[in-house]
Amino acid sequence: MLAIGRNNDEVAEIAHVVSGAFALGVVPAVLLCFAIGVILNARARRRLVEVNERVQRIIAGNLREKERALHAAQMAQQYAEWWLLSGTAPQPITCSGGIADSSVGQTCSNVLTNPTSLPWANGFTYIPNGMTASGTSGTPQSGTYFSAPQFYIYYAGPGAGGDLYQIDALGYGGTQNAVAVVESTFVIKTSGRCPDPALIC
Repeated sequence: MLAIGRNNDEVAEIAHVVSGAFALGVVPAVLLCFAIGVILNARARRRLVEVNERVQRIIAGNLREKERALHAAQMAQQYAEWWLLSGTAPQPITCSGGIADSSVGQTCSNVLTNPTSLPWANGFTYIPNGMTASGTSGTPQSGTYFSAPQFYIYYAGPGAGGDLYQIDALGYGGTQNAVAVVESTFVIKTSGRCPDPALIC
């Protein structure tokens, strides 16, 4: 009878060596991963700070241009109100001649259907002294406006105490995306007191 045996000491020794090597390799690998994670996190934080700063600058610029557009629209609105009070406004007609200069201002018998739908098909431009309208998008630092402010005067008919007008005006900032539209109801009273304190008389 033949008996064959095997010494297990070498297998146990190899297993011990492998276990030791694995244990020695895990610690540096974990430390390396931790270090890489810290570096990547720091880079991501710096990137987020940069993006946030850029977004804040963009928002600040957009708000500034929006304010300029609103101011331009209000100037056109105030001019239209002054023009009505001057007593030189002609009889209302159907306005369909496109955009004209304020020197040929007109009161219209047809209402501006949707003032927020741009560009307007009809209206009148008004350029205050010192304003430059470039007609093209420019930088906010240039101080120019994309386009001249516009207004549209609709004669709504006689009301209690006077003639009733609806004034729509729009203004641009430095770009065509910075635009504001304002609207007011204006009464030129013929006699007595203003019929409604909420109206401009």
